[in-house]
Parts: sequence; C-alpha cells; structure tokens
Amino acid sequence: LLKGWERLGVSFSGAILQAEHKETVKEYDMNHDAWTATDTILGENQLVIKTTGDGLLTLRLCESAGFKWEHIGTYRLGGKGKDGQSTLKVVDSSTKGFAVDDLRYALEQLRYVKYGKASGCISYQEFALRLFETLAGRPC
Repeated sequence: LLKGWERLGVSFSGAILQAEHKETVKEYDMNHDAWTATDTILGENQLVIKTTGDGLLTLRLCESAGFKWEHIGTYRLGGKGKDGQSTLKVVDSSTKGFAVDDLRYALEQLRYVKYGKASGCISYQEFALRLFETLAGRPC
C-alpha cells in the first residue's frame, strides 16, 4: 500500500490519535503563577492517518489481534474498543504533513520495541501513542 501511494505521489496531511479515554490533571504552580495540565491516554487506542488523496489509514497494536491496519475511505472514525462496545474518541490530532518515507521510517523504528505485559516490555497502547508523537513532531 505504501509503495503504491508513493508512486502516486500521495502524502499525509495529519494524524489523529483515538483512545477509549483521556484523563487530564490540572495543577497550579504558585512559584510561576501558571496552570499546567498533564494528559494520560487510557485504554485501547489507534492512530488514524489522513492521506492527501486516498482516504485514511488506521493503525493499531493490540494483544488479541497483533498489528492491525485498515485503509478506509470515509471520515467516520468510530473505532471499537477491546470490549467491542466502547467507541474510541479523538484525544489528540495534528495537521503536520509528512511523506510516505516519514511513516515508513517511524514504523521501522517501532518494530524493534518489545510490546507486551511481561517485565521489560512496553504496553501495546504505547505503539499508537509513540507513532503519533513521532509523526506530529511533538508530545501528545
């Protein structure tokens, strides 16, 4: 799919991170007279990548099905959570454009990470989060 898009000159116009829930904790720093907010992404998630001419690409990594991707032609983004009931909601988005090579490089970097529940592993949910942060060029 990526090779075909590259041949056609398709690039990406942004990314959307969807998750079951986002928790925000706000704190006031009296020394700096400023509020800060810390967001935590909870539950299953996925990354939705917007192409410049051929719909959307969804990417997720989950324990039950492994790596899943889907090319869809619509902006209906209601992915289902692991329970089959909960809808994934938009928790962050970026309009930073990037090329097919940028996506390929980001995926290549993440393939060497060990995901799972065992000691020394990164949680499955970190896959979409790290991919979003890499492509958006900023923390979520």
